[in-house]
Amino acid sequence: MKRAILIHGGAGRVKKELWPSRIEGLKEAVLRGYEALLSKDDSIEAVVEAVAAMEDSGLFNAGRGSTISFKGTVEMDAAVMDWRSRFGAVGGVPNIRNPVRLARYVMEESPHRLIVGLEARNLAYRLGFKEYPIEELTGLRRVEEYLTRVKDKPSSFYGKLFESGKKIFTDTVGAVAVDSQGRVAAAVSTGGLLFKFGGRVGDSAIFGAGIMANAICAAVATGIGEYIMDSLLSYRIVEYRRYMSLEAACRKAMGFLTRYKGMDTAGVICIDRFGNLGWMHNTEMMGRAYMTDGMESPDVGMVGEGFIKV
Repeated sequence: MKRAILIHGGAGRVKKELWPSRIEGLKEAVLRGYEALLSKDDSIEAVVEAVAAMEDSGLFNAGRGSTISFKGTVEMDAAVMDWRSRFGAVGGVPNIRNPVRLARYVMEESPHRLIVGLEARNLAYRLGFKEYPIEELTGLRRVEEYLTRVKDKPSSFYGKLFESGKKIFTDTVGAVAVDSQGRVAAAVSTGGLLFKFGGRVGDSAIFGAGIMANAICAAVATGIGEYIMDSLLSYRIVEYRRYMSLEAACRKAMGFLTRYKGMDTAGVICIDRFGNLGWMHNTEMMGRAYMTDGMESPDVGMVGEGFIKV
């Protein structure tokens, strides 16, 4: 059976001069995930490695690139899920390196499904996790640049700060993969919504919202977390795949969200046990990359939808 991995770097808006670095970051991450898929033939290993690469890159709103809450703190969410519908997540975790690996630990080694806040950080410390050095948190620099741009526009700074921030800093990262045994898995990680309330946990750590997988299909979502939770977007894709094609399932789920929540709200990636894969978004852009058996190099892009059928 064909092995495949598909990743995304978030849906929203990114200045075009930043696209080349994003494309390179996506390429490096998908290659890292695909190498894990080849060496371990394990879809879980593949998605965790790909997401960890994006966390460490500092290019995306996850890990080292995480944005900040209204209180000026870094609070990260992450989750992992596999074909057996095993699920593990962490939410509101203060600065640690690779929260996606901590989410995997919760899934595989703990009796729980979701651990949050300081106790999640304490668990990470007990397991030997390190922190990202504060001076290396690239997300903080991006926020400072953003505030500099809007500080002389009072209506934007006060009345529209949160709304404009939603459209710029919603770039969750995620990955879905299938191994040669037809076993699918998914992983997500994010720094959350810019200027969110302290303690806010978004869709990435919520079963069925930002992530979902079963024996047939895996999906992850990105965008405005509250809307994704309201619509259980990833669950819809996986559930619809039971009785329609992957493309039809993805279109039906995204159509539902767009109809009720509007444009510029979300994007999704999905894969099934046969190696079919696809991506859609109703935002200006959503960086994505995929690699399958038989390809010499990854396919990487920033806009548009696509569905690859076996």
